[in-house]
Amino acid sequence: MQSIGKVGVLIIAAGSSKRLGKPKQLLEYKGRTLVQHSIDKAKQLQNVDIAVVLGAYYDEISDVIKEDGVHIVNNETWQEGQGGSIAKGVKFFNDAEEKYSKVLILLSDMPLVDIPHLGNLIEKAKDRRIVMSKYDGFTGVPAVFDQTVFPELMALEGNFGAKSIVRKNKHSYASVDSRVPFLDVDTESDYHKLLKYSKEIGM
Repeated sequence: MQSIGKVGVLIIAAGSSKRLGKPKQLLEYKGRTLVQHSIDKAKQLQNVDIAVVLGAYYDEISDVIKEDGVHIVNNETWQEGQGGSIAKGVKFFNDAEEKYSKVLILLSDMPLVDIPHLGNLIEKAKDRRIVMSKYDGFTGVPAVFDQTVFPELMALEGNFGAKSIVRKNKHSYASVDSRVPFLDVDTESDYHKLLKYSKEIGM
């Protein structure tokens, strides 16, 4: 069976949570902050290293996660958009002495993502350049990208995400269905919706 090699897990946690008015990365969920939930799940994957990209609230968040055994990447131009955070995070893995065959990109505010789903994404990526999550007809992150597209990811800037890269690589693309929606948290209402839904499904 083909071996996938070392995977870099990239957690994007650089935004200012403008609509929420406080750092959503530090909202509590089941006794841990949201960003720590992403870290905890990534740690359960095999043969991975984890990097968290911070920007806004750098001091507050880095202080919370400094004992979690992850690399911290500071995106000082976080205001320019998520594309730059992805680029800086991928560059960290690309420039490391260790060679990474893939990067798994997660957001810091999706605690319903489960370990089996992340494992399925990585497994599917053994013979694909890009593998994305799919729920109810929509695709997005978490997603796995092969080292062959690292240069394109490192060229991202502003609010431009990886959609253009996905289009270019349709010949080597796949998606993995998720059993639960990946509710992200942009507002206070989203946060309460997450807590309510989590209770309903027992997660």
